[in-house]
Amino acid sequence: MKKSFLIPLILLLFCAGVLYPEVISRIEYYFDADPGPGNGNQIYPGRDAVDIDELISTATLEPGIHRLFVRAKEDLDTWGLPRSASFFVPYAAAAFSERSVAAIEYYFDADPGPGSGVPVYGRSMVDLDTAISTSELEPGIHRLYVRAKDNMDIWGLPQSATFFVPFAATAFSERSVAAVEYYFDNDPGPGSGTPIYGSRDAVNLDELINSAPLEPGIHRLYVRAKDDLDIWGLPQSRSFLIPWEAEAGTMITRLEYFVDADPGFGNGTQVELTPGASVSVDLAALVVPVEHGNHCLYIRARNSEGDWGLPACRQFSDGIPANLVISVTDGILSLSWEDLYGIDTYKVFSATLPSGVFSEDTGGIFGTSDWTAPAPDPKRFYQVRSVYGE
Repeated sequence: MKKSFLIPLILLLFCAGVLYPEVISRIEYYFDADPGPGNGNQIYPGRDAVDIDELISTATLEPGIHRLFVRAKEDLDTWGLPRSASFFVPYAAAAFSERSVAAIEYYFDADPGPGSGVPVYGRSMVDLDTAISTSELEPGIHRLYVRAKDNMDIWGLPQSATFFVPFAATAFSERSVAAVEYYFDNDPGPGSGTPIYGSRDAVNLDELINSAPLEPGIHRLYVRAKDDLDIWGLPQSRSFLIPWEAEAGTMITRLEYFVDADPGFGNGTQVELTPGASVSVDLAALVVPVEHGNHCLYIRARNSEGDWGLPACRQFSDGIPANLVISVTDGILSLSWEDLYGIDTYKVFSATLPSGVFSEDTGGIFGTSDWTAPAPDPKRFYQVRSVYGE
């Protein structure tokens, strides 16, 4: 069966240094492998510019993914660079109906080559629900690959998924921390960091770490531990800033604040202050109209040299639960809301009418920021209130 591929392509050939006098003397195309300039399939010559709207036969190509290349030569016998596009030649419908799954195999991590994996089974259609043993794998992260072959001996592309083989519980109980070390910014290699201490089953690290050798600016601290089997764990890290020392005579001349979204330097709400080497601000005195829910109050300063510092953030909420959602499913009433910063207790109140007297409802169970109870009959109206410090 003849197959054709419609190519809509505009190709303009510009040779370096001379744009207009040349004409395109030849255009050719080829599939997948370059036969060399002049050895492709000719389309037509002899125009200053070419708008190609040509049917190109793909009858000689095997089903699957291919790449079409097109290039042109101008009348000074100089070939331009080829342009290309990928396309797919589909399998004939009849071919699919005659094909079935002949083999399935899997492998871990590294491909042993088609046909060299661990076989599962073969059938015309496959719904794979098979327990695969991981007993030969070392604890840690691995990747499982599965692929199939049809009755024409053609292997498909492997499908994969990542999984984790846990360490045995007994292994953990027999292991202890033998060493802890830290380093800044660049990894010197396991065992080459600055040691802290070791030889204990669990580590609660509360240590002063010297940052005196570091230059002012943003840095990253890494900490990792080694067990008594000489295995290093992955490092844990945290970024921090070493501030620049203020030059003699430099003063803070402006403070501004904003909530959540940065309006840009100098565009925040200005705080009245007396310029000085240091200033203090009562954040509680700042008037900040906000929507209900969690927010972040940012404050930053500019010095007498005109330099702005990085903003400092303080999280807060107005104490009123936001994004309240109520639903009833299978006779169970569910309330959920946004968990508020600084709030550790919530209470639910209900009433028979929206304008009625709301009393505390103790008939439900609280989660972190949700509450469930049997659905009432007749219906009731609900409020969620936060309680600070209870």
